[in-house]
Amino acid sequence: MAVVAEDTAGIVIKGRIKAGRRTKTLLPFLKQGMIALLQHSNLDVTTAETIARAGVSAVINAGKFITGDFPAGGANVLLQAGIPMYEISPQQYDRFNDGQEVCITGPMIRTDDFLIPCRKLNEDGLREAYVRSLNDYPDLCYQFVTNSLIFADMDKEWLFEPGKPLRLRTSLQGKEVLAVIRGPHHEDDLEALEPYIAASRPILIGVDGGADALLHCGYTPNIIIGDMDSVSDRALCCGAEIVVHAYTDGRAPGLQKTALYGLSAQVWKCRGTSEDAALLLAYEQGADKIVAVGTHTGILDFLGKGRKGMGSSLLVRMMLGDKLIDAKGYSRLTRSIIAGALQ
Repeated sequence: MAVVAEDTAGIVIKGRIKAGRRTKTLLPFLKQGMIALLQHSNLDVTTAETIARAGVSAVINAGKFITGDFPAGGANVLLQAGIPMYEISPQQYDRFNDGQEVCITGPMIRTDDFLIPCRKLNEDGLREAYVRSLNDYPDLCYQFVTNSLIFADMDKEWLFEPGKPLRLRTSLQGKEVLAVIRGPHHEDDLEALEPYIAASRPILIGVDGGADALLHCGYTPNIIIGDMDSVSDRALCCGAEIVVHAYTDGRAPGLQKTALYGLSAQVWKCRGTSEDAALLLAYEQGADKIVAVGTHTGILDFLGKGRKGMGSSLLVRMMLGDKLIDAKGYSRLTRSIIAGALQ
């Protein structure tokens, strides 16, 4: 458990480090009071929300929370949650050991063996970086749109190629499906959809880490689909039917993880993201209605994932048409309604 106190030097934070260069693999292990050690430039909203929910006492980043390349929103999420943020040189990351106790005092991080200088990111610094990022944003948007259209044109033939149909244990034919993606505000939106889930009892699909969101909210996914890079071991072994997303070149890295646990899995070859694969699978399996939570729909969503275009996602949404009901942001809508009723 971390200790936060005040002395003449300012805030003192003591706690144990939980480290992970690949933030996706780190997130399931964060616990209250830990100090998260990342190497994640331009922290995205989804990752920051998960870190905030874990209740860490501080975040140390061996990178820039916001580089100024584009207006990444993750640092603001941590700021609003009251979680202190510190930046260190990337070269200093390897000096820390997982589980090591550290003390953050003013501009220094202290262990029993060494001192490392750090920079605390405050509201003024965040505002400055955010304003700087807006300067080049129009050009970045133009390039993103160009890339999306180029790749959509290249990929359109793939969308209509007949693929090998999957024979799932879970029938989706004529059913309502709820697909949960680990995206902005996904857990808030999932909680707001509780009345719909109780009334309609849809088939539940967890897309990678979306399976953990379902478990966190008290649901068990019927199907888990993705490359398995951000799904926890607990979710993977919950009894759901597993579909590994394979790329068009035949690579299916998620099979290695399922094999570790002796789990059987089918392979679904699909261009684009695991989110695209999940929505297209539900469509091709005959789902009557596909409700999606946590989707990535805009430029900042994709830039936060490190993607410079969304061609395949455009194509999939064109294909699904009105079968797709996008519930992204639903929780904010319901909060507005409730707030208005109480006035």
